Amino acid sequence: MSVVLIILGATFALLLVLVMVLLSLPVLMDFRLSRHQALRFLLSARPLGGHGPRITILDSNRPRKPKPAQKNNEAPEKSKKRRTGMRVLFGSEALRLVASLLRLIHFERLRAEAVFGLGDPADTGQIFGLLTPVIYGTGSCIRLEPVFDGPCLEGFCEATFRVRPIALALPLLRFVWQVFGPAR
Repeated sequence: MSVVLIILGATFALLLVLVMVLLSLPVLMDFRLSRHQALRFLLSARPLGGHGPRITILDSNRPRKPKPAQKNNEAPEKSKKRRTGMRVLFGSEALRLVASLLRLIHFERLRAEAVFGLGDPADTGQIFGLLTPVIYGTGSCIRLEPVFDGPCLEGFCEATFRVRPIALALPLLRFVWQVFGPAR
């Protein structure tokens, strides 16, 4: 009986080590987003540092299953103060999470072309001004053209980047703890 437990324990430990090794290897991610007549996006991953098979994660061209109709059960209204506080906390922690995740992503290729405009020409100029360091400071092939005549958005973005899945664990755990932890 004890020999069986030792074998099972050793097998479990070996599987755990194998999973940790696989999670520490980089994953090559391909992202494509375009908007001409309709919005289209594709996100795929190639594990084992780009040497594994391509796995499609999100594809807007893939047909979706229809959602079942839901009953209109109204939940009792909670206090607005609690919801607003949770929304503010969630928003600030989400921004911190995005910043942490962007530091862990290593772009290999980034190419974007877009024509954009907002309803107010001043807003269009302000957004373009905020994006200028990204356009000219990254060394990537990014071309943005502001349109001051009215609202529009058309273009595409292609990116290839590497990320280690195990490195994402700490920022994600920190986010979950801050938003849903015992202090909330």
